[in-house]
Amino acid sequence: EPGMRRPAHTTALGKVMLAQLPEAEWKRLYPERALTMQTPNTIGDREKLFQQLRQIRQQGFALDDQESVVGFRCVAAPIYNIVGDTIASVSCSMPLHQWEQKAADTKREIVDLAKRLSGLN
Repeated sequence: EPGMRRPAHTTALGKVMLAQLPEAEWKRLYPERALTMQTPNTIGDREKLFQQLRQIRQQGFALDDQESVVGFRCVAAPIYNIVGDTIASVSCSMPLHQWEQKAADTKREIVDLAKRLSGLN
């Protein structure tokens, strides 16, 4: 639903934004080892989340595999300002039955769109 709020660690958009923060900030934001669960697929351990955030930094996009809403997957990529700071992210969510057919193209298109919006292409 438009305007709905979810914990950042449960969404691809949120994970992209978190990944761009210093690791010390992750520890401040997530002082407890156990995290709020939204679905059975939500990452519930902060160390696993931190590991995933490091991977997101390297690959340039984040995935939400039914971590926020059961039956949906999402991909998100960061949008940077002129000095390279992450200022936003762009994403695409879809039902699982569509994801299976469109995953590779959707990932590529979201990453390319984020680069264009950042002025990198």
